[in-house]
Amino acid sequence: MILAPFESQYKSGVKLPGGSGFTMRRRAAINCAMPDEFELPETPETPESHKERAVGLIIAAIAVALALVTHVGNETNNEKILAHVDASDQFAFYQAKKERRSQLELTIDQMKLEHDRLSPASQAEADRLIAGYGAQIQHLEDDGKEIKARGDEFLAEARKLEAKATFIELGEIASSCAWAWRRRCWARSLPSGDCFSCVDGTTPDSFLMPPFARYARIWLAQVRYSTVREMMFKSNFLLWIVVELAWFGLHLSFIQFLYLQVDTVAGWSKWEMVLLVGTNHLVQQIFQTFLMINLTKLPELIRTGKLDFFLAQPAPAQFLVSTRNFEPGSVVNTLVAAIVCVVAVAHLNMRMSGAGLLVFPALVALGVLIHYALLLMLMSLSFWMTRAQGFINAYYNVFQIARLPREAFSGVTRIAFTWAVPLLLIANVPARTLLHGLHASDLAGMGLATALLLAASTAVFQAGLRRYGSASS
Repeated sequence: MILAPFESQYKSGVKLPGGSGFTMRRRAAINCAMPDEFELPETPETPESHKERAVGLIIAAIAVALALVTHVGNETNNEKILAHVDASDQFAFYQAKKERRSQLELTIDQMKLEHDRLSPASQAEADRLIAGYGAQIQHLEDDGKEIKARGDEFLAEARKLEAKATFIELGEIASSCAWAWRRRCWARSLPSGDCFSCVDGTTPDSFLMPPFARYARIWLAQVRYSTVREMMFKSNFLLWIVVELAWFGLHLSFIQFLYLQVDTVAGWSKWEMVLLVGTNHLVQQIFQTFLMINLTKLPELIRTGKLDFFLAQPAPAQFLVSTRNFEPGSVVNTLVAAIVCVVAVAHLNMRMSGAGLLVFPALVALGVLIHYALLLMLMSLSFWMTRAQGFINAYYNVFQIARLPREAFSGVTRIAFTWAVPLLLIANVPARTLLHGLHASDLAGMGLATALLLAASTAVFQAGLRRYGSASS
């Protein structure tokens, strides 16, 4: 009856604040328009809502019990520690009394050995001291028994508290299992069959969609949050773009200066080399935008124990660790690298095949995955080593090999950087595909190398996770 006081004023003719009163006709209109009782519609309850409410109350009760058990367990552990400290103090005091008694007994024995060789006056003084020392020994023995008894009591209390703490920990484990079991039963009892159901019994679309779509949605959310966070520091965002553009400009300037002296390098002309460097920069910037910024933070997550937060999420840890952050500043540099590739192709005056244009983005993606697999394996070594900053610096230097022509290498070096550490495939294969068309050996080799490296990097990361002890261990 929210409007009842105003309605009574209207019917009784009382003036409202700020007005001169209502006429009879206005009161009649209000009385006709406003019913005597105004009630909000009630939402009908369903058996499912009763079940959800009951299960929710049970889960809340178990959670409260779990919190209480945890609190009692902590208090018991503190009391156990204090009891052990008191027992240790008593036993140390008892040991000090025992040592003093032993010293006095040794002194009495020495005085008895020298007693016969002393003068009569000295013998009388020695007898007096021996009697005094004997009394002290008896007093120390009585005190020692009392102190030892108190120490035994504290030790027994500590053992009782240890047993109590053990039972409390078992209760905590049982409460946790009960809480998890009730949530599982609740999930099975809901009409939608998913534990992420809404209040009305429906399930969000994000948990009904296939895993790939769900991961894509998680990734898009992380991209959005990272972009918002990065835009809070616009100067850093702009400075990063300028630095990367300057670095890329230095590479292109070096090529321009180099080809003023020679016509070809390892069989690559000037604009073919620009295409190779542009392709490498394109792969590098895509990798840096989506993946590299996350992998370089893995050693710190392991060292500080913050990896626990990723392991507790309802998604694969490798996916979350690899895609947590997004570098929007590298998007601009990615576009610049793509433009440089287009300009290089335009200067080559060559006809491009449709198959080559279609395969080029796929080969660029494979190059990004090769970078990802290699860096993930290096960063996963942090599970066994304290710091891995040296690996990051080494990789920054080594992956510059990818912008060089494969023909510039020979012998063991070429084999190593083509198949063992396939950096020479990252930019060379996509650029050669645009220049000379499709080559089955290059495509198959790059695809096989990418698959093997991804499998190996995942195996190393999972092995490191099994060794990881978390921050609480």
